Amino acid sequence: MLILLDEPFLDGASLAALTEEFSWCGPVVGIGNREGAFRIAPLVAAGRADFVYRDASFLPLALALVERALGCEQEIDRRIEEADAAAARAPECNWLPDPDGFPEEALRLLGAILENLEIVLSEPERIPAAARRLGRAADLAFDLKTGLRLLAGRSPSETRN
Repeated sequence: MLILLDEPFLDGASLAALTEEFSWCGPVVGIGNREGAFRIAPLVAAGRADFVYRDASFLPLALALVERALGCEQEIDRRIEEADAAAARAPECNWLPDPDGFPEEALRLLGAILENLEIVLSEPERIPAAARRLGRAADLAFDLKTGLRLLAGRSPSETRN
């Protein structure tokens, strides 16, 4: 997923504010005037967005930035698939027998969490492009937490003080 924000089409909304909001969802390419560039500069410096001046020749640069962001997403997806395939080929651990197989599932979920986080955090400059991978890691962690609660004999939503 990539978000392209073109200032003339924002119906008066602030390019900087929208870029800030959407940069947490995925890579953002903003297109606008010089004033917009000054407002969005902190996000560009942090690697959370790209900016293109809207002039007569802005389109090739905007397209190049879109292609770069989508290429990063595809590379991350490829690495995740490789890590999942490697985890599926790993030998089974028999050190914690359980007729329901929960420890096996817990280990698989933890492995997936660690693989996702390792890939995302191995290249800090790509973290904005990989925000959805962090979301996937969080989803896996919540699944694991629910399973551990069930193993402990508590309901999935029960909290312990």
